[in-house]
Amino acid sequence: MYVVRHFAFVSLTIARNSYKLEFWLRGAWLWLFWDLLVWSRDLVSLLLTGKRKVECECCGWRGTRFFLHTCLSGAKVHRFKEEACPSCGALKRQRQLVRHLAGKIGGSLPKTARILAVGPGRAELRWLRRQGRADLVTVDIRSGIAMAVMDMSRMAFRDGCFDLVLCSHVVEHVTEDFAAMKEMWRVLKRGGTCLIQVPIRDGLPTTVEYGKPNREEFDHVRAYGADFKGRLEAAGFVVSHSDDELFEATKSA
Repeated sequence: MYVVRHFAFVSLTIARNSYKLEFWLRGAWLWLFWDLLVWSRDLVSLLLTGKRKVECECCGWRGTRFFLHTCLSGAKVHRFKEEACPSCGALKRQRQLVRHLAGKIGGSLPKTARILAVGPGRAELRWLRRQGRADLVTVDIRSGIAMAVMDMSRMAFRDGCFDLVLCSHVVEHVTEDFAAMKEMWRVLKRGGTCLIQVPIRDGLPTTVEYGKPNREEFDHVRAYGADFKGRLEAAGFVVSHSDDELFEATKSA
């Protein structure tokens, strides 16, 4: 079923980009067709061997490996080998977030905790709801799966009203990222936790501002460097965990 769904997604992507000359000249269509072949091969391998080496933390799917993830940003093709869960679509960063969340929710986070998810993905939202988290608020800059449309640099919440704030791969799209960080700090309760993920460019000591959205990088407005932890601390956070582009930051009690 998930391969049929992926075939439909790739077909729609090709249809949406078929009028663009650069889509054909740069060979983006070739990678998308290759993506379908690899998905089909992996499915056959899974059916024939029945091996279960990996498990998705978001939905529980088990298989030989995670599947190839190919996507377009402008005319640039991004290929991430063994990244996507074929069942729920969770990417590596979403599985990482849920893995980290499982430790917190299974430990120190009470059932009554209020959670804010900024620009959430479907995979982690489904997982949170399966944990019985009823007090969950979701916001995004665009209408879609979130409960409310809201600019995260000017959020309409009172001070200190959330126990946990989740923000995965969002602030690199926000023009006023320092204001967004300050807002997350503001709406967080004293002693509360913010889990934030951003792409960090290897070997880049300081963040580079692009000045405008970069179509070749999913409309990122900057490339974060090794100074990201310091940027969070400048916004008032105490960073207690930093590993593989995931930062756990707290608001001092």
